[in-house]
Amino acid sequence: MSLPTVRDLLAGALPSPTRVAAGCAGLERTVSWVVVLRPRPPALPALRGGELALVNPQALRRLEPPLTLKQVAERLGARGVSALAVLGAADEATVQVAETLGLPLLELPADANLHELQGEITHLIAERRTLLFSHGMEVQRRLAELAIAGRGLGAVTRALADLTGRAVLFQDETLRVVETAAVGPAPAELPPLQPPDAGALLRSGQPLRASDPPTARLAGEDGLARWVALVVVEGAIVGYLSLVGSADDLGELDRLAVSQAATVCAYQIARERAIAAAEERVRGEFLSELLESPTLGEEAAVERGRHLGYDLARPHVGVVLADDRGPTDGRPQATPGWRSVVDLAQRTCGTQLPWLARRERLVLLCPLGGAAQLEALAEAVDEARRRAAAQRGVAVSAGVGRAQQGVAGLRRSVREAEQALAIAQHLLGGDQTARFESLGVFRLLFALHGSTELETFHDELLGPVIAYDERTHADLVHTLEVLFAQGGNLQRAAEALYVHRNTLAYRLRRVEELTGLRLDDPEAALRLHLALKIHRVLTATRTARSLAAAPRP
Repeated sequence: MSLPTVRDLLAGALPSPTRVAAGCAGLERTVSWVVVLRPRPPALPALRGGELALVNPQALRRLEPPLTLKQVAERLGARGVSALAVLGAADEATVQVAETLGLPLLELPADANLHELQGEITHLIAERRTLLFSHGMEVQRRLAELAIAGRGLGAVTRALADLTGRAVLFQDETLRVVETAAVGPAPAELPPLQPPDAGALLRSGQPLRASDPPTARLAGEDGLARWVALVVVEGAIVGYLSLVGSADDLGELDRLAVSQAATVCAYQIARERAIAAAEERVRGEFLSELLESPTLGEEAAVERGRHLGYDLARPHVGVVLADDRGPTDGRPQATPGWRSVVDLAQRTCGTQLPWLARRERLVLLCPLGGAAQLEALAEAVDEARRRAAAQRGVAVSAGVGRAQQGVAGLRRSVREAEQALAIAQHLLGGDQTARFESLGVFRLLFALHGSTELETFHDELLGPVIAYDERTHADLVHTLEVLFAQGGNLQRAAEALYVHRNTLAYRLRRVEELTGLRLDDPEAALRLHLALKIHRVLTATRTARSLAAAPRP
């Protein structure tokens, strides 16, 4: 149901014979009101668009200054009226202007009474408005009941389809179809909103309000059209609600219904987000205590986990993801990018996961059922890492620990994931996933990290070389790294360093003088190579520690 169109008035309200002289393309325009041209200024009352203007050409001559019918048609077309009806025949100039503007020009019988006609059409429009208001109130009542009951998006789309007899789609902010409902065609056949149409709606300039969301009527194929309303939460678009039906009868009631339903959808989403945020805080606090509290015992942890839906008696793998950039802001909660990682990990594991998001870092505990599931989990983490990077607009790295049991084991797995993450970011170049069990010698070095013997070994062998580099910028440490990367081949190392072979030989002699070791001695070379790997580990962990301790703006 909608307000009457120009075609509706031709069929049932305008006197016979009324002739369409021009503007047939605009006969489907709705008529919101009817006005009669007055013989004194102002000739017409204030116009808002959508009116039917009734004009007696004879009255135009009594105006001061007088107007022609052509001028009236031009001015009315610019004001957005739906149609112009004149007593008698219109002149050719007026017909041409109306046709150019797509303005329906109706020629009434010369003896028609315009004021009686205005009253009849006004009564018809008022009846339609009353019916629209009544139906709109019923739609509002039904939708309000759903909102109060918190029935979810599926219930809202089904109710909207039942109330309007139309097909309904809800698409999220990425235009992914989330819910469908229909009383006619199967939901699978409903055409979703496409990016160009969504972009046009966004550029409409309408304010983003949840209580009065932007709406637009869009033409489709096969005689279909749709009313689309944006679903807005806290000034951000979170979805698109479409009402799809025949282009011939998709009217004002449909617009009101989809607008009201979009407001209810916004309420549902905001409510679900608030509940999810509260649950995430509780779950995050539990994981934080599980990993950090020295007083949380095994039985208490398992019992509390069970209340939250976690089976901590199973083996778990620690997973840590982080932005490759340093700390940039003080965001305390998970962003949509981290949310997608959690969702994918939970689908892979088939259960709820303990997780905690802190600024640029996400920590997950993933239960495992076997080695095959570990492979699937590692693949899922890598896929989610790439997805999160795309959504967050920054490279993301991930570390995956080994499967461990018990509170101490879970903490150990998270530490391994942290170490794998540090290696991925600072030793392997970032933008990748590192598994602790695949780190080779670096696993041993991280296991010894913090021991006095490890740092003493490093300082004794590389300390003089590092000090020399700091004084002279000779780059001897890098020279050694390139030499070992090239398998000790001097020619390839010189080419990789872009220096002459004699320059490389000179640098290596300085290393031998500073360390007291000969590089052609395999034992000495092994010791230096190991010291270089320790150096990379120490540098990586110190960098990670300094980033974690950096003040947030």
